[in-house]
Amino acid sequence: MQYFDTFDEDGIFLSSEDEDDVHYKGLWHKVIRIWLYDSEGNIYLRVRKADNKLDCINELHLLSSESVVECFDRGMFEKLGVHFSASSHIEQAYMRKKKFRKLYSDNTEIRDNYFLCDYIGEFQN
Repeated sequence: MQYFDTFDEDGIFLSSEDEDDVHYKGLWHKVIRIWLYDSEGNIYLRVRKADNKLDCINELHLLSSESVVECFDRGMFEKLGVHFSASSHIEQAYMRKKKFRKLYSDNTEIRDNYFLCDYIGEFQN
């Protein structure tokens, strides 16, 4: 089971909760997106399978007590099967609130209330 830090709507830390509770109760948590560039000015993108559009290199939930750099490395391994090192100098570009609700055919509902945190960092070969 994965645990996420939860926050009030103003971003004040509340507690750590399991993933199911976070989504079924609609608790506020953090999702990070990583945008990478290299020293030559290239930006690294991926193609999202669902809609065949270009997007950030990685997007994932930040686990409790996990740094952004640790989250990035974990996410790249989970999605690509490789440890892909970014510099430890990753900076937050901006953050915004997002709300998402999905009702399934069995009448269960997921409420995903999260702070979407965009980070930029330089990929070093």
